[in-house]
Amino acid sequence: MDSTIFVIAGDDRLTPYFKVLLTEVGAGDLTGFAALSMSLTDFFALAIGPENFTYDGLNMVDAHDPNINSRMALSAGDEAFDAFVEDVVDGAI
Repeated sequence: MDSTIFVIAGDDRLTPYFKVLLTEVGAGDLTGFAALSMSLTDFFALAIGPENFTYDGLNMVDAHDPNINSRMALSAGDEAFDAFVEDVVDGAI
């Protein structure tokens, strides 16, 4: 998952959404990165349907709304989500 996050955050189309995270990582603080990695791992695990598994994170609309999630620099729209999906596929290869 970590390599996928770097593909996503390094995508020029998506980098502006990761200002907080990239600033933290640049300063050597990996706390937010670890939390994002865990959250995405849980989200994707739930998406493939394992039994007895729950996802406790924000729903996707709230997670990408800076008014609800202070870690988001911008609201993410359809183009950003499309870029995200492309990057997840690239990161999984």
